[in-house]
Amino acid sequence: MWKHIFSPKRSNAKEYCGRESTVVLVWGIKLRASPVPRSPWRDAGHDEALSTLASALDDVFRGSTAETLAVVLHPPGLATWAVPVASDLDAEAQRVLLHREAALLADTPTDTLTLVTWPLYHASESQMWMQALALPKAWTTRLDRLRPGNAVPVLDLSPLAAARLLHNRPGAHLAVGCYDTHTELALIVDGQTRLVASAQATEPTDAAFAALRFVRQAGPDVPLPTPHLYGPLSNDAARVAFAMAFGDSATALDPLAPLGLNLPFDAATARLYAPLLGALVA
Repeated sequence: MWKHIFSPKRSNAKEYCGRESTVVLVWGIKLRASPVPRSPWRDAGHDEALSTLASALDDVFRGSTAETLAVVLHPPGLATWAVPVASDLDAEAQRVLLHREAALLADTPTDTLTLVTWPLYHASESQMWMQALALPKAWTTRLDRLRPGNAVPVLDLSPLAAARLLHNRPGAHLAVGCYDTHTELALIVDGQTRLVASAQATEPTDAAFAALRFVRQAGPDVPLPTPHLYGPLSNDAARVAFAMAFGDSATALDPLAPLGLNLPFDAATARLYAPLLGALVA
């Protein structure tokens, strides 16, 4: 996927990224033939791949004004969960609370984990929901080796990033990432992401059934959402399966519409990289 998004030429990198302030890397799909997508920064056995990637990033950033390296992670194999917190907690109190919860869930000391959080929505005036991600510090230490120049690495979660492309639409919507290793899901209601998850189902009918079960978790007050499909397997077979499960409203996601960017590829190609493009609007 790297070779399709970035070129060693800085001009091409800026052309594909669309904004000089952010460069986005999606890495992991099909890197290794295993049930869980892997990345070179996860595994100490991939030092050569990590060095090659770091060198390519250095070349992309050299001479540019970009200040952020956004790394989009796919959910399988990650410890990520939604959690309610009191709205009046300050950022430090939230961090301490969620860090302790992460340590309990992972059964590991807090000082061995890196915690990343994203706000989801306000359930009431006194409570909000957040998405949390806990990563081993060994991973984030290796990830820091990718830091090009003074750019700051920022982690993003693939279904959250794709969901942002639907935040400008009223009503209920479902972002569906169709991959040969998993299906990722994000429920958006009136411009706010409510839930994210991934399922091992990859066959279209299995993925559609998993999506229906996922939507039911949101409660009876959420109407049946409109599915928007993206990813390499967002093909006609997937759209037919989701149309049968959710009604004829199932459609292919157009990642370019909400961005207002002049990018050198069409909507069908952009669907392959929807999380990458969604990270641009973080």
